[in-house]
Amino acid sequence: PCTQDRDFPIYDWAVRHAAVTKRTAEKQASLVFIGDSITQMFGGEPHDRTQPGKDVWEKYYAQRNAANLGFGYDFLENTLWRLQHGELDGAKAKVIVMHIGTNNAGKNSPEEIADGVRALLDEIQKRQPQAHVVLMAIFPRGAKPDVMRAKLDTTNALLAKFAVPGKVTFLDISAKFLASDGTIACEIMGDYLHPTAKGYEIWADALEPLLVKLLGETKP
Repeated sequence: PCTQDRDFPIYDWAVRHAAVTKRTAEKQASLVFIGDSITQMFGGEPHDRTQPGKDVWEKYYAQRNAANLGFGYDFLENTLWRLQHGELDGAKAKVIVMHIGTNNAGKNSPEEIADGVRALLDEIQKRQPQAHVVLMAIFPRGAKPDVMRAKLDTTNALLAKFAVPGKVTFLDISAKFLASDGTIACEIMGDYLHPTAKGYEIWADALEPLLVKLLGETKP
C-alpha cells in the first residue's frame, strides 16, 4: 500500500481521498464503486475532473445512495492504501463494484495483478463484511487485439477464480465493448481506454440486472 501523486495537476489525490472518505461516511453509502480513472470519470461527487459518464451515473445511481471511490492513475497498491486509511469505514455497503488493475498491466504480471486484487478483496471483507462485491473483469483496451489485450485476458482468467457464491460475483462484459472483429470503436472508448458516455451506458446497462438483484430492488 502507498500513496501516489501522478494525478497532479489533473486533480489532487490527497484532497479527493479526504473528500470521498467524508462523503461516504456522511451518506453511509449502500452502493460503492472502487477503481481508477475509468471509475472516477463515471460520475458522482466530488466533480474534480472531467466525467463523460456523469449523465449515465445520474440516471442509474443518483437515487441509490452511491459513492464513487475511483481515483485516476491509481495502481492497485494506491487503492489498497486508500481502503486501509478509511475510505470504506463509514459506508454501510450492500454492494461494492470494483474495476481496477489496468494501470498495473504495464509493470506487473497477471499473477501479480491478481495478488493485488486479492488483497483488495480481503480488505473489503475486513471493513465491509456484509457487502457483496461485484468484481469486474478488466476492460479491454487498445484499438485492436494485441499483446496487452492478451495479458488482460490472462489476468481476467485469474480474477474469475475469486468468485464466491453469495459474496463475490465476477462480471466480464468485455465483449460488449468490442466489434465482431475485436476492435474498439472510438465512439465507445475515445482513447481506446476510457469509456465515452456511450461506453458508460454499456457498462451501466450490463450491470443493472445484477444490481437490482443484489440490492433487493423491484423494477416496475
